[in-house]
Amino acid sequence: MKNSVRETLRMGKERLKRNGVDGYALDAGLLLASAAQMSRERVLTGDGFLSEEQKRRYDDFIKRRVEGEPVQYILGRCEFMSLPFYVGRGALIPRPDTETLAEAVIDYVKEMGAERVLDMCCGSGCLGVSVARYTGAFVTAADISLKALEIAEKNAVLNGVQIEFIKSDLFESLEDGKFDAIFSNPPYIRSAEIDFLPKNVRNYEPREALDGGEDGLAFYKRIAEDCRRFLNKDATVFFEIGFDMAADVADILRKTGFYNVSAVKDLTGKYRVVTAKY
Repeated sequence: MKNSVRETLRMGKERLKRNGVDGYALDAGLLLASAAQMSRERVLTGDGFLSEEQKRRYDDFIKRRVEGEPVQYILGRCEFMSLPFYVGRGALIPRPDTETLAEAVIDYVKEMGAERVLDMCCGSGCLGVSVARYTGAFVTAADISLKALEIAEKNAVLNGVQIEFIKSDLFESLEDGKFDAIFSNPPYIRSAEIDFLPKNVRNYEPREALDGGEDGLAFYKRIAEDCRRFLNKDATVFFEIGFDMAADVADILRKTGFYNVSAVKDLTGKYRVVTAKY
């Protein structure tokens, strides 16, 4: 029996919808295009037939998605700042929210002519790679997770940029040096809230990249305190924040000696980034 593309896609959509998967139609098409190694356009037209191996691979993808695995992990890739990125279970999936931080840093680097910048808690490398790709600045990227650094290094190669990667618990392993900007998307979910996150987040994405301590502010406090000796005069720090954290993070920065503290809203009108000079 032949497996038509049209019928296979229909069945995939129905199974995802029946199991309450948000965006089931889009996910079904993306997964089929990947499983069959064909364009999304061809999938959407419904033309042609699948081999048994392609059908088996697609059924496995649909099963994993039903179980809650994020579609980005199944595909092994995603897009961020119009650039391609590898993704894997060792690092958070790059999200559109974080593009607000990337854009703020890129604009600053271009305007100020910043030459050396630091991506702290780099994860997949989506921020550091984007900054390097769009500005040409020399980027150092640090993370405590070896798995995350492996993914980030692959993304640097994929996007044709050179980045200095360092395994470090925040600034512990960094040698003395000065940066024109330090930016970070640190863990900021309150510990008690993690078990209430969607299952595709809490069951698949690394908890250590999510857990910001009891009040969600633990990493902001540590970074604000420790980063000062690594900053050039009048350098700027940039933090991604939770939607309700702008005032708290701004207060941490002011108490640590920073000035010109401000917050940046995302496209939905929520505060998403806090910046300050030192």
